[in-house]
Amino acid sequence: MALASDVPLLFAGSLACSMGIGMFAAVDQALLLDVLPERDTEAGRYTSIYNFAATIPQALAPLVAPLFLGVGVTAGEDKNYTLLYLVAAACTVLGGLIVLRIKSVR
Repeated sequence: MALASDVPLLFAGSLACSMGIGMFAAVDQALLLDVLPERDTEAGRYTSIYNFAATIPQALAPLVAPLFLGVGVTAGEDKNYTLLYLVAAACTVLGGLIVLRIKSVR
């Protein structure tokens, strides 16, 4: 999406991102359920903490995005969506690398 030059390419990038998010969410939820410390008695509590932690970035991203959209933009130019998408991609890769550090259930 960051390098899309026209609308069909933007839609294709959006479709690829949506499929990736769907696959990541399924694996992330399975990983969460595997590492719960007290699965039988506290699963609801820990799942709600996970959902709260996942919602915080979704709530903060619209507040931070204008900072990246305005970088390098002068009067009369479009916003810098390329930078925004590249920063989002970097955050995604960083999050994936952090998850890879989880070796097993404690």
